[in-house]
Amino acid sequence: RKAAHTKLNCGSTAGPTSAAACIRGGHSIGSTRDVYVVQEKASDEYCGKILAGLPEHSAEFSVSYPDFIPIDLEKSVTDGVSDDEYDATKAEVDDKVSEALASIFCKEHLDNFPTINRFLVIGLASHLNHLQAIEKLLPDNSKLRHTPLFTSSLVAELKQHVRVAMPWENHYKYFSPATGIPPHIMNYRYFEEIKTILKNIPNELDAKLDARQMNGQVSLAQMKQMFEGGELMQSLARDIKTLKRTALRADEDEGGNREPRQKKFKWHVHGDGMQRRVPATWTFPMLALQHMYQQWHCGNEAMEIPPMKYFDNVDVSFLGSSSRVRLNEVKQIMQSIDKAATSNGTKPKRGMTLAEATTCFNAGRTGINIPTTTLTGRRREIGLLKWTSVMKYLPKKKRARAN
Repeated sequence: RKAAHTKLNCGSTAGPTSAAACIRGGHSIGSTRDVYVVQEKASDEYCGKILAGLPEHSAEFSVSYPDFIPIDLEKSVTDGVSDDEYDATKAEVDDKVSEALASIFCKEHLDNFPTINRFLVIGLASHLNHLQAIEKLLPDNSKLRHTPLFTSSLVAELKQHVRVAMPWENHYKYFSPATGIPPHIMNYRYFEEIKTILKNIPNELDAKLDARQMNGQVSLAQMKQMFEGGELMQSLARDIKTLKRTALRADEDEGGNREPRQKKFKWHVHGDGMQRRVPATWTFPMLALQHMYQQWHCGNEAMEIPPMKYFDNVDVSFLGSSSRVRLNEVKQIMQSIDKAATSNGTKPKRGMTLAEATTCFNAGRTGINIPTTTLTGRRREIGLLKWTSVMKYLPKKKRARAN
């Protein structure tokens, strides 16, 4: 909090007013001024952009928040995108985003708190926007790598639709307008445009001279322009786009419901010559119970590892004898959850999506008979407990190894 105030007030000569900084930090500016000077979006968003680390001495300070905007940026500049076409594509992407969020937070929970959904959408878009940097910083043994944020092919597929925009770009209209952009930021942009124009003048003159031909001949540049902008090429582009959209809808049934996507897994050859369902670098996951349930029924698509319910002792034998005991213990826990889910009307299927697995887990968590409060009276969230901790609470009969 102290560092944030230092950054706001002293990090730049173009900082916000002291009143805006105090209001943002929750400090009083005096009994009289507290009445007459109140929080306003423009200064508050300016403070937020500075605290987010955006460079206040660059035009990039005006960048928008990340969001799922399914448009072709090149086409939006040249040909434009009709509202009907955008709305149709946006609806398809929104359905995929909802499915991805359901695989993380469970659809039933999201339906109970609809006001937070938009916040989660922006959070998922921000994660995908910074995924490359996160991959470099996150340790290989981090438990986060076993969550749907990294294992789901659907989440990875959504990355292509994440966009950010500047106020002067054509697709900025798809974002909510920002009010925390000071005037000097726009001046930076105008200066950059002038510099770019001056820098490109020699190249443009050379191109125009190269395009001129004697005796009515057509230059290479003119031929390229005729093909790219011709009616034939545009017609072919529309046909290709239609075929792509048809292929994407091929996994839909007649009622419009999406079938579980076909997962592709492979066998891994180890140093001892044995083929296993996991690579030699795999370690037995020590995850929270909910994430372990997803691994059990859905596997890890990013690493091409099948669901753990198909594992046998050979698949984990290279990790030592204790790994076979762990596999058996996980199996007992998951069978208890599956049995309770079936009793509650949500029977697990052979092939499930991450969202469906999350729904089954919430329906079957009653199969784990663990007190919902700790000895000190604090609420215990069963889904966040490690599966190894759950084993300690199970009755001895359930903990006995199967023959």
